[in-house]
Amino acid sequence: MSSDNSRKTDHSSQRAAKQSAAESISERSGNNATAQLKDNRAKFKADQQLSKNIGSSLQLKSAAQQQRKIDRGTQASNHSSKTETPLQMQPAAEGTIQLEGGYEISEASDSGSIGEQEVGSGDSITFTKFTSCIGIVGKKGDGSLVGIHLVRFGGDGEPFQLSDVPTVKASLSGVSDIQIIGMTDFWGEDILTAIGGTVVPGSDGVYSANTDESGKIVVTKVS
Repeated sequence: MSSDNSRKTDHSSQRAAKQSAAESISERSGNNATAQLKDNRAKFKADQQLSKNIGSSLQLKSAAQQQRKIDRGTQASNHSSKTETPLQMQPAAEGTIQLEGGYEISEASDSGSIGEQEVGSGDSITFTKFTSCIGIVGKKGDGSLVGIHLVRFGGDGEPFQLSDVPTVKASLSGVSDIQIIGMTDFWGEDILTAIGGTVVPGSDGVYSANTDESGKIVVTKVS
């Protein structure tokens, strides 16, 4: 009888041990499955992020390439639209000399009253009153005089500039013994130097010029 009870106890212990082992295996399997699932999810998220990063990188690269194309096109357009103002003489109207984009000098109707932005010639010349003005006086090959009346600010309000000097030079072609008279202190030295000639400082007023017996230019302040 005791032997039978002992065998039953052994069988029960074995079953319990088997059940415990099975449960342990099941638990480990469940834990492994859970860990694997978590690992798969992490890998999936990492793959998604990588895909997004690659996509963003490609978009940025494409956008950068497109912007460079636009910039090159803009630069080419700006370059082609830029124009240089040529320093060439052209007639603005009958009796008028004009530097394109610059100052005008017209022929005076009376050498005894050479007004602002006018040029006149004769054996003797007289300028209208200088305020901010200068006069350019020179002698032609035949002994007659040329006078140019330059105003500091033109009729359009724009100041006389270095770029306007070629207009004056054109009217002084073949002229010698050049003198610059009048309100010279009101003008820049760079402009006076560019025009050329002897600078004779003066003030406002009316000036005239003629030649003496030796052919020398004589400038007189009339009033």
